Amino acid sequence: MYADLLSAIDGKGRCYLFLDELQEIDGWEKVVNTLMESADVDIYVTGSNSKLMSSEISTCLSGRYVSIPVYTLSLREYMAFKDAEDRYSAFENSLQ
Repeated sequence: MYADLLSAIDGKGRCYLFLDELQEIDGWEKVVNTLMESADVDIYVTGSNSKLMSSEISTCLSGRYVSIPVYTLSLREYMAFKDAEDRYSAFENSLQ
């Protein structure tokens, strides 16, 4: 993984890496740490696994991270987003 990423960003100046579901790859923490130390990159890691959001991530990334939790829309927000007026049908649709 490291060699592939390094090859992809080599010679391109500052790069932004968006890496999703990394918890599925063994040793991802080492790759991210090494890239942060050796390349001109901003790295954004996303995932749905609770391990990725746990306090263990601070150990994995040597404390160099900012956690940004993303929550689902409230029913009121969903209704505004969908321009819906009927609360009951909006609720049913939001569950799909």
